[in-house]
Amino acid sequence: MKVQRKIILLLVLLSAIFIAGRYLYQLSENKKAELIFKEDRDEKNTYLSKIVELKGLNLQALAFDYTYWDEMVNFIRSSDLVWARKMLTDNVLDTYQADAIWVYKTDLSLLYSVAGEGDASLKEFSIPKDVLAGMFLKERFSHFFVNTTLGLLEVRGATVHPSSDPKRETTLPQGYFFTGRLWSKGYLAELANLIGGKIEVVRPEQAPPVSRGILESTMFFSREFNDWSGEPVARLNVRVESKKIEAFKSFSKNTVILFILFLASILFVVMSVLITSVNIPLAMISRALKTEDSGKLRSLENDTSEFGDISRLIARFFRQKGELVKEVQERREAEKKLQESYARLKEAQEQLIQAEKLNAVGQLASGVAHEVRNPLGIILQGVNYLEQKIPAEQRDTFETLAMIKESVGRADKIINTLLDFSKSKRLNLEPENINSILETSLNLVKTRFKSDKIAVVKEMNKDVPDVLADKNKMEQVFINILLNAFQAIEDTGRITIRTYDKKLGEIKNGIGKRASDNFRIGETAVIVEIEDTGSGIPEETLNKIFDPFFTTKGPLGGAGLGLSVSRNIIHMHRGVIYVESVSGKGTRITLVLKIARR
Repeated sequence: MKVQRKIILLLVLLSAIFIAGRYLYQLSENKKAELIFKEDRDEKNTYLSKIVELKGLNLQALAFDYTYWDEMVNFIRSSDLVWARKMLTDNVLDTYQADAIWVYKTDLSLLYSVAGEGDASLKEFSIPKDVLAGMFLKERFSHFFVNTTLGLLEVRGATVHPSSDPKRETTLPQGYFFTGRLWSKGYLAELANLIGGKIEVVRPEQAPPVSRGILESTMFFSREFNDWSGEPVARLNVRVESKKIEAFKSFSKNTVILFILFLASILFVVMSVLITSVNIPLAMISRALKTEDSGKLRSLENDTSEFGDISRLIARFFRQKGELVKEVQERREAEKKLQESYARLKEAQEQLIQAEKLNAVGQLASGVAHEVRNPLGIILQGVNYLEQKIPAEQRDTFETLAMIKESVGRADKIINTLLDFSKSKRLNLEPENINSILETSLNLVKTRFKSDKIAVVKEMNKDVPDVLADKNKMEQVFINILLNAFQAIEDTGRITIRTYDKKLGEIKNGIGKRASDNFRIGETAVIVEIEDTGSGIPEETLNKIFDPFFTTKGPLGGAGLGLSVSRNIIHMHRGVIYVESVSGKGTRITLVLKIARR
């Protein structure tokens, strides 16, 4: 085993040992410190709780003793203030270390109160009647705190019962007794002296101090005091210095210093060896790999050590990588060009097929229209002649002739549609407001479908730019689309008409039209959307709806040329039309039209 490998293994082993030892030691120290800190804080907190509890026993005893007394019951009933002034005196307050007493009658009015010297304002303290009425519904004793002008006031209360009702269950309250103690500065100083720290009373919304744990030896904890409604009225913040943590931190600090000195001496020796024999060659190799420049390794290529072998391998790798990258790039470029050519070929093929289809249909439609129109004219003349010759009483014959005339008229209408489809008429293009054309078309269609069950929602932007359009032709397009939308809704539903303008973020091809021929990315166009909640179009027939003579309405539903004619009109306007539909949920037809440039 060579020296460099031995040094690396030694460094890894030492590093692992040092890191693991330091981590385990620090983890152990942290756990010890946290345990000491927690135990000390819990001990102080428990000690404070015991002190507060012991201090409150006097008030609790006073509230208990004086509310289980027949003479107190008689006093409340008789309102004998002479008895009260004799029995509820300052001596009682001193005995129980209280600052005030209040006695209430059953009608919730204050009957008697007494306060110690210097606390005369406490005599006027009273509990609201609505609070007092609900205070003892569940419990016969109460304990709460109140903020006064003199400071925080601790209050204990109880219902008054005769001595014959020791559990306060068999009789109704005969009155209410309360006693209180002020948490004055002297009282707080006494508590602070007992726990060996600092205590202050603050408002409950003030954020409580947070202990930083083992980072410092100061411990903070707090306790909230609630008023008669259970809402916090004050908070007791306590700060205590932990001597145990101070001693532990000093010991831990000295131990860490010794450990660091030992580790530094070991690492100094190891690093001295590594820098001279390993670090410099590794740095050169690293720079060569980052910059992908094998020229930085020329000084190592003739080295007979492992670093020389690595340098020669890296240089050969860079040469092979360059050749491979060049080959991959050439293949990607060729593949990209092939895909683009295929896409253009496929698109051109689809356009050619569509154009040939439309041309054939147009020629057929033109020939059929001319060949059929003359016989239809002769039939219509014959029907008119028979109507003049047949007696009026032959009603059946007249009805038959009327049916023939209606059928001839329908056939003539289909012939006119075929001629419109087969001829490329010249457009009368003018700047037009698309909203106005839509309103006119909608009014024409709504007269045919007079139904309150189909709601028409208009979301048309009143500031939409004008489009360059043939108004009559565009009305024909919208009428065809709106008729289909109304017919697609069997019972109840909604038709939504939207108009807006936007910059085209993508060029989406329409039915039988390549949008990129007329639109460019970033160009602003007018968008018209007509959406219905009808039965929708099955996926297998979605691509056929613009084909000539395709219809799903049956033999009496039309020639199937409405959408084909509409598509041709949109194409003549250099626009795009495409359809989106989900079977059973509805259809949305979108038109993209060019803005009229003024």
